[in-house]
Amino acid sequence: MRADPRGADVLTGEALERDFHDVTKDHELTVLRDDGLYRHLRVAKPGTVNWAFDIVTWPGYLTICGDLGDYTFRRLDDMFRFFETANGINPDYWAQKLQVGAGGGADQVVRRFSNRKVRAVIHDWARDACDRFGVHGGEAWDETTAIYPHVLIDALDRELLYREFYDERDLFDALDELDGGRHQSMGLGFYEPWECDWRDFDTNFLLCCHAIVLAISMYRDQESDQDRTEVERLREVERAARVYVGEFDHLIGGEYPERMQLRQALGLAQQPEPGGAS
Repeated sequence: MRADPRGADVLTGEALERDFHDVTKDHELTVLRDDGLYRHLRVAKPGTVNWAFDIVTWPGYLTICGDLGDYTFRRLDDMFRFFETANGINPDYWAQKLQVGAGGGADQVVRRFSNRKVRAVIHDWARDACDRFGVHGGEAWDETTAIYPHVLIDALDRELLYREFYDERDLFDALDELDGGRHQSMGLGFYEPWECDWRDFDTNFLLCCHAIVLAISMYRDQESDQDRTEVERLREVERAARVYVGEFDHLIGGEYPERMQLRQALGLAQQPEPGGAS
């Protein structure tokens, strides 16, 4: 089950990041392979495959696959370093590194028509139209012809943006109808709407960007934990060896060959002898 139903509008920004971290808060990291640049990580909540994903790397490539979507990126030998350079996610730049076949077209893969983007663009148009009709700093130059931004935007919300558009063609038909109707005398001028980009990043692509960052962060945290554990283990071995050698010295003393061999085996041959012996 994909995380983002196909009919849903694009969700972006802080809301998406907040939802992602809320859903994945109980996810755990399983390292299936860790051989230099060859890695295979699995991130999932125990007992379910919902919102689970795998990260696979080999020199120059990183693939994410699973419940959020499937994408392959190419850039640096160590792709973890590539994704760790960003402050958060950087979908614009990362999308340029997508591998989508010889024909290219990564932009078509990660962006799709968005009603959220439609509202933003049309509201900008409305503000521009108000500027042309003499609204400056909220004051009308001519009360008989002035259009105030909030009034026009409210009207557009009621008469145009009250519904979800299926695609660009559906939107263009609605704009043609509106321009030919009562708003024509206002000179709104929805000119050349095909030159606007009505698309936004696909929600699943953004989720995968967040997932990559999460997986790498969990991997680095596990590396740090393992390093700390190994340091503590070595320190414990050293403490035990020193205690053992000290007890052996106390029991037999002298320069017996067995004593010297033991000190050498424990890596303490160069350490000062107990009691100042050399």
